Amino acid sequence: MIFFGLLPSVRRKYILMVRIMGSMINWQDRISLDPKILVGKPVIKGTRLAVEFVIDLLANGWTESEILQNYPRLTHEDIQACLCYVSSMMKSERVYPNTALQDGLNAASG
Repeated sequence: MIFFGLLPSVRRKYILMVRIMGSMINWQDRISLDPKILVGKPVIKGTRLAVEFVIDLLANGWTESEILQNYPRLTHEDIQACLCYVSSMMKSERVYPNTALQDGLNAASG
């Protein structure tokens, strides 16, 4: 098996990657995008709680247990799905330089 022929450091990274990928949940099972609900913002299925709202709570220092206590219909898996959704969106994000804007700024300052 090729796995055992890998250097120990590479083998550790491979094992870590497999563990991380195996623990990621499928956000599509828990997140819904429906134009009729919150103007199409991604929400946790069966609720009107936007993914954005949950992420904002976490960003503002709320712990998972505080969120679950204040929103008893949510589960650990719902919060994980929100994080996986955002991670997925960030991985697919592409940034393209706006050369026209930069040229305009350069012309205005020069």
